[in-house]
Amino acid sequence: MEERMRFVWRLKDGESMSSLCREFGISRVTGYKIYARYKDCGLEGLTDRARTPYRYANKLPAQLEGYDRHPEEGKTDSVVHGLQGRVHARG
Repeated sequence: MEERMRFVWRLKDGESMSSLCREFGISRVTGYKIYARYKDCGLEGLTDRARTPYRYANKLPAQLEGYDRHPEEGKTDSVVHGLQGRVHARG
């Protein structure tokens, strides 16, 4: 966070974005992102952000997480088995 603060202060003092980004070893896109977060959120915008995704593409919604698709013991999905049989028959 300290490095980002120094970056923003120097940018506000009038140094150019290109020279600052070159000196700090970041792309201009990243430099503009840092500055935009500072303008939107103040010093809070300069803190580290979580890198974990906020959603997972293949994760089931919480309502379906504990749902048992086949409540009866031993019951199978006939569509899946039918397709598997066709794939194995073609070999």
